[in-house]
Amino acid sequence: MTDDREYFKVETPDDYYQKELDAYSRWQFAWGREIGQNSLDAGAKLIVIKVTESDPIKKNPDSEWTTSTCWVEWDDDGIGMDRPDGEGGIIVFSKFLVLGASMKKDGDTGGFGWAKKLICFAMIEWHIRTGTLHIHGKGGTYWVERNLPRIEGTSMRIRVPDSARRIKSEIFKWLKWTDTKGCQVTLNDDKVPTFADIEVKGTRSIPNIDWAEMTVTEEWGHSIITRANGQMMGRSSGSIDQERVVVIDVIGKSKDYFTSNRDALKGGAKKEISSFLRELFKNPRRISKTDKPIVTSYRGSKGAISIGNDGQASLELDTVLSSPGILLKMLAALNRIGGDSDPDHAMGDYAHEDGILPDCFNVHIHNEMEGHEVPARFVPGTWTKRSIELMAKWCTIIKAVGDIVGYNGQITPGWVFSPGVTAMWKGGCILLNPISIDEMTWAVTDRLSGGPDEWNKLVVSVIHEFVHAFGKDYHDSSFAVEMGRLVALVFDNYDDLSLLQDEFCTVEPVI
Repeated sequence: MTDDREYFKVETPDDYYQKELDAYSRWQFAWGREIGQNSLDAGAKLIVIKVTESDPIKKNPDSEWTTSTCWVEWDDDGIGMDRPDGEGGIIVFSKFLVLGASMKKDGDTGGFGWAKKLICFAMIEWHIRTGTLHIHGKGGTYWVERNLPRIEGTSMRIRVPDSARRIKSEIFKWLKWTDTKGCQVTLNDDKVPTFADIEVKGTRSIPNIDWAEMTVTEEWGHSIITRANGQMMGRSSGSIDQERVVVIDVIGKSKDYFTSNRDALKGGAKKEISSFLRELFKNPRRISKTDKPIVTSYRGSKGAISIGNDGQASLELDTVLSSPGILLKMLAALNRIGGDSDPDHAMGDYAHEDGILPDCFNVHIHNEMEGHEVPARFVPGTWTKRSIELMAKWCTIIKAVGDIVGYNGQITPGWVFSPGVTAMWKGGCILLNPISIDEMTWAVTDRLSGGPDEWNKLVVSVIHEFVHAFGKDYHDSSFAVEMGRLVALVFDNYDDLSLLQDEFCTVEPVI
């Protein structure tokens, strides 16, 4: 019986691979990443790159719009691609020029077999020179010259559909955050800085995650860099509370944790890292969760500082302005009686019987010093004279600024204890950090020293936290600046507030 069937292979049109560029969030960066990773995985100790402008092209012949192009020459001294693949073929033909095929080992970055689609097939024109071979391609079509003079390593010349400026910029970004493992890189004859040139604060493992570790750099910024085998995969935005760039290194197989185009972590891996980073952003030194409670609330008989016309005026600004000593006495009473999480605790009655004020208010304490107790001098019941005076200033400034900016609601004053935090807005509370923490020894010392300069620092902190109080729609620099100007104008022209500042800088607490 004869076989009358005809056999075909699926073919792709020439523009198929160029359309694949849309699958990347930023293909220009991914292109530099993929070609660079191939060189590093080949063991290169020197990479020489030259990028030059080329003539623009029309992607669509019927359109008047043109696209910038450039030539990229990328030479490395790695192992080359003309060696046998162990299966009777030559690597460049059986692995590099075959979609889905790869010579990557488990320790290498990648292993999906799709990089060549971006490196060459999606480009306008490309040349590969390795060993005695020269491969010349356009899109997904190529032809081969053999038996040429041998070269070591691999030399590629590729015409890329974007400007030289853009391509150079993306190559720089990739190299800056990549550990080239001693490989030197030059771009248009200039040495390119790599991750080895960035100062690092430290590297640590991540609790409950055995497939990644974290490096905190000295670079200021909110970015999170994800890497595999030391090679940058992508960048994402972190928290506004994050002061320095954080690098997350995947130390398992990259294809187990990154999407197929390696622009981002897979869903499950991303969720694990995000959960850890949320904890990290609360406190840059926190690297694990603790079972001990970190929030303590000390309360009097009635709520917080009332601002505006909500009908619950428990601490009127005019009353405080008449004599700072009243507030100091009230806080002294809170210190004598201590504090309690029980709202029925008779703090208000005690204060009233002492002839101070009929109503007391909450003091909220938020502790983020993992494994460290709140310093006793800031806990009601053991407050020092200094801490009482500082809390009195904080309460008064909160009330004054709240009235000036037109805030209508209740605010609970209190303390926050966390490295790197000056003040914090948290759930209706405006919290002050009165201490500094040595990051090496965890020694705790007072941060504020008293005097007019302290008063000004407290005012600035309160203004910033009221920006949070007004909501995320207002949390921008222009709103904060205008609020600061308004407060400064009123303070400068309000004699009572000026007198209050002078008095608070000299008054002695009553215990």
